[in-house]
Amino acid sequence: MRQKRYIQIDILKGIGILMVLINHSNNYVYSSDLFFKLSRSCVQILVFCAGINAFIKLSTIFSTERGEDITHILWVKFWKPKILSIFIPYIVFTAGFLFLWKKELDLYTLWQYIIGFNISNPVYFVPLYIQLILVAPVIYYLVCRCRTGLLRCMLAIFAFPVCLGFLKFTYMLPIYGAGQYFMGGTYGWVFIIGMLFGAKLCNYEQKKAGTNIFEIFPALGLVLVWISSLKMAPDMHMKLEQIFGGGNPPGLDSMAEGFLLIWLIWILVSYLQTSVAKFSKRWSNPLVLCGKYSLYIFLWHMFIKAAMNQVIAIAELPGQSILYGIPFYLGSTVGVIFAKKLVDRLKQDISKMYLSRKEGYNI
Repeated sequence: MRQKRYIQIDILKGIGILMVLINHSNNYVYSSDLFFKLSRSCVQILVFCAGINAFIKLSTIFSTERGEDITHILWVKFWKPKILSIFIPYIVFTAGFLFLWKKELDLYTLWQYIIGFNISNPVYFVPLYIQLILVAPVIYYLVCRCRTGLLRCMLAIFAFPVCLGFLKFTYMLPIYGAGQYFMGGTYGWVFIIGMLFGAKLCNYEQKKAGTNIFEIFPALGLVLVWISSLKMAPDMHMKLEQIFGGGNPPGLDSMAEGFLLIWLIWILVSYLQTSVAKFSKRWSNPLVLCGKYSLYIFLWHMFIKAAMNQVIAIAELPGQSILYGIPFYLGSTVGVIFAKKLVDRLKQDISKMYLSRKEGYNI
C-alpha cells in the first residue's frame, strides 16, 4: 500500500522553509521586527509536518507488514531510509561548515561535530529531527492506544509537562538553538501534536473538509488579531516570553502563533484544493516543490547567504536592497531545487551505467 500524500503538508513545509529564509535574512534584506517575529514559527511548522508524515508512514508500515521482528521492520522501512536521507546531506553540510567557517577540517573534528551535535553547529533542526524519528514509534504506539478523542487530548496534556520538564534536564544530545536537551522540549510536544493530527487524517478523513469558505474566517481573524497585537503591544509578548520562555525552543507565546498559522494555512489550502482546483494547482506548485526539498533549502541557504555577504562586501553594495534579496531568495529556492534535481539525474545516470557494465561482464 502506497503512502498517501497530502498537498497541505507539502505546502505547509514550503511556507515553513520560506519563513526560515525570511527569518535568516533579517537585517540583510529587510529590517522589521514584525516580519522577524512572524517568521519565528518556521521550525514549529516543519516539526509539526514531520509528526504528521511520521504517523502516516508508520501507519502504512504496520498496515502492510505482518512480520514478527518488528525492530527489523522499523529499521528497514522507517528508521534507515528517513535517517539516511537526512544524515548524508547533514554530513556534507557539516564538512562545508567546518571548512568555510571554522577553517578546519579533519576526520576527528568532523566526527565530533556529527556524532556529538556540537552546539556551534547552526543546523540544530537536523539532529532534532533525527531524535524525534528515533522515538516516533513509541509515540505512534501511545497514540494508537488512545482510541478516543478524550484519551488523545489527555495524552497531549500529559505530554506537555513531560516535554517541558523532564526532557529539559536530560541533556542527552546538546543542540544549539533547540535548548541543549533531548527532543528540544516544546519542539517534541509539537511533534506529538503533529502525530495526533496524523492519526486524525488516517482515521477520520472527511471528503468535504475545507469546502466551506466560512471556516476560513475564524482562523484568519485570530491570525490578524495576533499580528495586530505583535505590532501594537510588543511589550506584552516580550513579558509572556520572559514568563513562559521563548526563542528556541519556543515558549507558549510563540507556540500559539505557530498553531494559529498552521490552522489558517491548512484550512485555506483545503478550501482552494476542493473549490478552486485549477487555480490552487497553479499557485501551489512552487510551494509544494519548496516543501519537498525543504531539507536541502534549509541546509544550503546558509552557504548562499555567506556567499552573498562576500559579494556585497567586495562590491560595496547596500545589503538591504533588491540586489541582495532576489539572488538570496531565488538562489536558496530555485537554485537549490535545480541543483538537487541535477544531482539526482547524475546519480541515476551513473547507476544505469554501472548496471549496464555489470550486465555486460556477466554476459
